[in-house]
Amino acid sequence: MQHETKMENQSWLKKLARRLGPGHIVNLCFIVVLLFSTLLTWREVVVLEDAYISS
Repeated sequence: MQHETKMENQSWLKKLARRLGPGHIVNLCFIVVLLFSTLLTWREVVVLEDAYISS
């Protein structure tokens, strides 16, 4: 049972890798990094505004 699941996962990954080329993966990673950096920058602005107001 465990072996069958492993084989199914590998075939699923191979299909996904064929459908998504390296360019798509790079674009996806870029979007994820852009999103998280935007959220972190926004959070930093909020913290700095609060610190400025309280001082």
